[in-house]
Amino acid sequence: MDEGRKRGLLLGVLFLSNFFVIGSSSAITGVFLTPLVRHFGWSRTLAASLTMLIAVTGALAGPVVGRLLDSLAAQKVMAVGVALTALALIAAGRANSFRAMAAAHVMIGVGTAASTIIPVSLVTSNWFGARRGAALGVAMSGMSLGTSAMASFASYLIAAAGWRQAYTILAIPLVVFILPIVMLVVRTRPAAAVQGPAAAPGEGLERGEAVRGRSFWLIGITYFTYLMGVGIGVVHFVPYLIGLGMSAQRAAAVFSLAMLVSTLGKPVMGIVADRANPRAALAAAIFALGCAFVLLMHAAHPLVLIPLVLLYGIGVGAPVALVPMLMAESFGLKTFGTLAGLIGIFGMLGTATGPLFAGRIFDVSGTYGGAFILMSLLLMVAALLPYGCLPLGASSPASSPALAQAGS
Repeated sequence: MDEGRKRGLLLGVLFLSNFFVIGSSSAITGVFLTPLVRHFGWSRTLAASLTMLIAVTGALAGPVVGRLLDSLAAQKVMAVGVALTALALIAAGRANSFRAMAAAHVMIGVGTAASTIIPVSLVTSNWFGARRGAALGVAMSGMSLGTSAMASFASYLIAAAGWRQAYTILAIPLVVFILPIVMLVVRTRPAAAVQGPAAAPGEGLERGEAVRGRSFWLIGITYFTYLMGVGIGVVHFVPYLIGLGMSAQRAAAVFSLAMLVSTLGKPVMGIVADRANPRAALAAAIFALGCAFVLLMHAAHPLVLIPLVLLYGIGVGAPVALVPMLMAESFGLKTFGTLAGLIGIFGMLGTATGPLFAGRIFDVSGTYGGAFILMSLLLMVAALLPYGCLPLGASSPASSPALAQAGS
């Protein structure tokens, strides 16, 4: 098989891994909540805490997964992650207590960390050079498509077979389809880059060099702020529109349209990044999300919904592909996995902070207006931060100031 077909096949497998693994784990966080509350008699707060377990565990596992990816073949790490996710889904379907269900969700957090964003970012960055942005966009679009499709599929399974069988059925494609093709197709880097028994490490900074430089912290703060905005949208977007007088169905339809734009926006913004640069593309996407929060305050006007859906969709989706691209440009690929895991901690903190931030402001003021204005301002400031990141050639110890010296 020629190199072009190998790259195309690899990209398809990475897309499918994101589609099924992220799709299944996202589906269980919302669709299964009501059946679990009814069956076990748990409070909604207790049942919803299972979602937080996936996010927190995944973020904490990220640095470990990254270190493994810097020393082991990506297909092995991904395969373990897929298998662990499948076992966790099966275990969840057999759980008879909150402790057992929580343990299953912890396993899902580790499994998704090992098989989706971090390894997909590393492998895609290694295989695609001039088209890295477009490739990352295609691979990451599997996340949003999978979330939408698998949520609907899981809802159907629960209605047809019950929640326990639904968990088990969601595990089947992971075991019989994703696990084999990951082992057969995924390779950390092209064969031309392999020297001897182990793959040659990519060019780039060591972990300590990167963490001491300003680019790491600028990317981390940008990622934190971006996912803070994403967290607010996921939790509060639809309730806010309902509060404006929209029906629940229409509010959900607006959000779904924005997610469709998000899916399409990832590869489009990736192409923009390839032709311009990842700093400009990421800045534009973050700025778009900031503008969307401004428009959200005027969403009662029907004409506002069109630019709102477009800007929110672009802003909420594209950075998932653009942040890894900026990392590759700033740090290289030598310790990419480790650094991606560390950057993921910023993301987890943002995801957790955003909904609490907006919820608290609403509880105190009775409106989301203050939260949306502040979030918009934070995002617009964060849109400037990528321009402070230094390309790899300028990030060497000899030419790049450490963080402590960046402002001097």
